[in-house]
Amino acid sequence: MKRHLLYLPLFTLFSIGFCFAQPAEIPPLDIGTAEAAPPDTIDPSPLMRPMEPAEDPPEPGLLIGDEGKFVRFGGDSLEMDGNKITGLPTPENSDDAATKGYVDDQIPGNGQPKAESENIKLYRN
Repeated sequence: MKRHLLYLPLFTLFSIGFCFAQPAEIPPLDIGTAEAAPPDTIDPSPLMRPMEPAEDPPEPGLLIGDEGKFVRFGGDSLEMDGNKITGLPTPENSDDAATKGYVDDQIPGNGQPKAESENIKLYRN
C-alpha cells in the first residue's frame, strides 16, 4: 500500500511540470523572395476546360497501359500498341494465335500426352 502512495505524488509532480513547460521556439526560416507572374502570362483555360468524350472509345473489357502503350483484354482479339493478335477463339490462318483451351480441344485425349505410336517405346529401369 505504501508503494502506491509514493507513486501518486511523483505522477502529480511530473504532470504539473508538463503543464507549465514553455513550448520550444522555432527560428524564422529565410526562404527568399518570390514574385507573382503577371496575370496575362498564365492561361488556365487548357487546364480548366471540361473533358471531351474520347474519339475512339475502348472496346468492352479490361484496358491496361504502360507509358502510352495499351493492351486491351476482352473480346476475340488483343491490341498491343497497334499490333493485333487475332483469331483467339477459332484460329484459321497460320498467323492467328490460339488459346490453350483451343489447342487442348484439338488434341485427342483432352490435351494429355499419350504414347500410342509404335515408334515410341517406354522402358523402365
